[in-house]
Amino acid sequence: MKKVVITSLILVIMAICMIGNVYAAITCKVNLQTTKTEFKQNEEFVVDVKLSNLQSKKGIIAFGATLVYDKESLTLVKMEGKNGWATPSYSEDNGKLVMERNGFATKDETLFQITFKFKEESNKNVSIALKSLEVADGNERSKLGDTSITIKKESPNTDVGGNNVVGGNNVVGGNNVVGGNNTVEDGNQNIDITPTPNPKPGTNIGNNQVGKDNSIANTNIPKAGTNNIISLVIVIAFITLISTILYIKIRLMGKEF
Repeated sequence: MKKVVITSLILVIMAICMIGNVYAAITCKVNLQTTKTEFKQNEEFVVDVKLSNLQSKKGIIAFGATLVYDKESLTLVKMEGKNGWATPSYSEDNGKLVMERNGFATKDETLFQITFKFKEESNKNVSIALKSLEVADGNERSKLGDTSITIKKESPNTDVGGNNVVGGNNVVGGNNVVGGNNTVEDGNQNIDITPTPNPKPGTNIGNNQVGKDNSIANTNIPKAGTNNIISLVIVIAFITLISTILYIKIRLMGKEF
C-alpha cells in the first residue's frame, strides 16, 4: 500500500511538471514607435507596433488588443501586417483588433503598422494606446500590460523663407529684405524693416548708405561775396575823400594866382 501511494505521488508530480513545461507563461513586450514625435497638420505618420523580449518555448502565433486614440484629432488611414503577420481584423466601433501569423514569431520584430493623419483642427498633444494586449502560442494565452505613445502637432511655421522678399517701396538684395512696416524672419535672423522717413545723406540703413541727392536745391543764401562788397564801399569812400581834398586844394591855389 505504501508503495502504491509513493508511486501515485511521483506520477502526479511528473504530470504537474509536464503541464508546467507545455503551458509555461508567455512573456514579451509590445511598444509603439514613430520616426519622430512632432508632425504637421494634415500630415500622415506611421506608428510601428514592435515585439521584443519574447520568452516562449514555441513563440507566438496570435495577437489581440484594443486600439484607443483621439478621434477628434486623428484620422485612422490604414493598418498593415509586417514580417509574416496578417493585416489585423479591426472593429471601428469598439477598437478591438486581432491578427495571426503564418508561423511562430520567436524574435524581436514589427508586428504591424498603423497609419494616422492629423486633422486641421486638432489638439496639440494626442495619445495613441493599445490596451488589453494578449498573445498566444496556439495552446496558451498571456495578457500583457498596456502600451501607449504621445504625438505632438507641430506649431505653424511663421518664418518667411526664400532669398528675396519685396515689400513697400524699398528692396535690399541678398538674403534679407527690407520693406513696408513688417518684420521678416529669414532663417534664424529677425530684421526690423521699419523704414526711416527721409534719411539724411550719409545715413547707414543696414549695410547701405544713403547718398546725397543733388537734385534738391540748396535754400541757404551763399555768404561768399559779402566781404568784397564791404571792401568796395570802403575803396569808393576813400577815393571820394581824396578827390574832395584835391578839389579844395586846387581852388585855393587858383585864388592865390
